[in-house]
Amino acid sequence: ITVLSAASMADVMNEIIIEFEKDQERNVYISYAGSQFLAQQLLIGSPGDLILSAGESPIEFLLERDIVETETVNLLSNHLVLITRPDFFKGNISSLSLLSDNKIKYVAIADPRLAPAGVYAKESLTNLNLWGSLSDKILTTPDVRAAMLAVTTGAAQAAIVYHTDAITLPSIEIFDIIPQESYKEIKYILAINNSSSKKILANEFVSFLQTKSTENIFRKHGFEMYK
Repeated sequence: ITVLSAASMADVMNEIIIEFEKDQERNVYISYAGSQFLAQQLLIGSPGDLILSAGESPIEFLLERDIVETETVNLLSNHLVLITRPDFFKGNISSLSLLSDNKIKYVAIADPRLAPAGVYAKESLTNLNLWGSLSDKILTTPDVRAAMLAVTTGAAQAAIVYHTDAITLPSIEIFDIIPQESYKEIKYILAINNSSSKKILANEFVSFLQTKSTENIFRKHGFEMYK
């Protein structure tokens, strides 16, 4: 089967696929990108038996066009954090308002047109009345991993990313200061392509993603099972 997955799932899904292939003796091919971009790819007929989206809007987009099956699965949840290079702020910070500091030239976020991570980041900054004052500093990237890369390379001084992505980088500082009520609940949603010729195996993979052993892998990577 071919799986289209949000870029923020890369590390954990690579590990899970190894386990599934061992268990089922089947091959899984996976493509990572921003979820909005993946939904567009399915729309134009790109191969993909199922999609794992990091937000509701790409799935809603596909459901409205009858591209995926109506029975979807809310699999995981996540939350946003702020990251910088080590010791950039020389101490702890308690508010995103510090992003207005003159020494911060750019704040990286995933492009809201391509990835839900950017939608959540923009929504949070808007609800905190910061989007207008920071809009000239916003550096958009294709996905959340690229936003992190912007910080590690120095292209941006800070980024708003998923907690699960942030903890994969030992060389950054993480500030868990973004109020979760400032953005919509983050859901990772599974949907099977209506055009898939391998729906039985796709459903087996969906079931595998909900087993206890797989849940342990998700939790190891910082994800929470959706409740």
